[in-house]
This record gives sequence, C-alpha cells and structure tokens, in this order.
Amino acid sequence: MTDISKDRPVAPPSLAGDERETARRLATARAWLRANRIVGDFIGWEMTGNAAWSMLLELYIHTYSAARPLGVSDVCRASGAPMTTALRWIAALETADMVRRQPDPRDARRSHVLLLEKALWKIHQALDAAAESDRRLGLERLSLSH
Repeated sequence: MTDISKDRPVAPPSLAGDERETARRLATARAWLRANRIVGDFIGWEMTGNAAWSMLLELYIHTYSAARPLGVSDVCRASGAPMTTALRWIAALETADMVRRQPDPRDARRSHVLLLEKALWKIHQALDAAAESDRRLGLERLSLSH
C-alpha cells in the first residue's frame, strides 16, 4: 500500500498514472460536477448535500488543468452553498486531511485551498468505482466529454 502523507499537496504528474487513465478520470469528474450543478439548479443546492464533494471535484479538476491554485472564494463558489456553509465545509475537509489552506504569498488578504494526496487517492477510488459501475451497466460507450 502506498504511504500517503496527510499534509503534502498533490503533485499530479507523479501521482496521475498513465495519461489515458488521467483523461478518463478527469472526464468522469467533469461529468459528475456538471450533474451536481444541474441537480442543484433544479432542486436547490441546500437539498443536494454535495457541497464538499463539489469542492473536491473542482479542486481535482483544477489541480490537473491550471497553473495556479484556487482561492478560498473560488472553492466556496464551486460548492454552490452559501459562503458561511462553504467555509464550514472547507474547515471539515481540512480536519479530514483532504485539503489545506495556504496563504497567498503575493496577497496577504487571500488564501489558496490545496488538495492533499489523501484526497487525491480517495477521489481516484470514487471515480474508478463510478467508471466500473458504468461499465457493468453498459454505459461505458457513452461519451463523458463535453
């Protein structure tokens, strides 16, 4: 079993696996995030209970596709929850050793939220399990990209 540091930020290239697997996981994460947003838009974000998962998916996608980390406000917006609720979810994710806040070295008023290795591996497991479920249901032929 891989030794996972609780407080080490993700370094995607060293943890990603092969490119095809990474692309599949990212497509699944994007599809899942889109589905969460659609459900939230129709029945209300407060009814979905997916704020923390939406944050983790947004951080996961951003980790592989952007050069700079996401700010706390960006992560809160990604959750779809009210700001105070989203901040509580970030605190809960920090307590669970899934994310870490880090002060912005260029702007003392801002902090970034970093996805930690433990979260990366858990997200990989969830995305892989979702892909396996889709395969068993015969849904793997559906395109997840959009």
